[in-house]
Amino acid sequence: MEPFRAAISRSWSASGLGERTPSGWTYKDLVAHAAGWMDQTVREMQSNEFSTGWTKETIQEFNDRSVRTHELLGPEAMIDELDTVYRRLLETVPVSAS
Repeated sequence: MEPFRAAISRSWSASGLGERTPSGWTYKDLVAHAAGWMDQTVREMQSNEFSTGWTKETIQEFNDRSVRTHELLGPEAMIDELDTVYRRLLETVPVSAS
């Protein structure tokens, strides 16, 4: 996560998150995807119920829903959301004592 987060801070200012990628998504949309998938991971780990059977269509639906859910957030709030869900993920993942 650190390289991803550092790249966001370094390469895309808050206003730059609104720029479109060659695929048509904005950089903010990509951050929303990352936050959405991390949040999904936290939910599954906490409930011990893991989603199976992902398809191209259900993945696209999930990505679209992640973007819609975060569309009203400004760029700074989107980055805050990414940081928050990442901290929740770190708190949820068991740490090995090795």
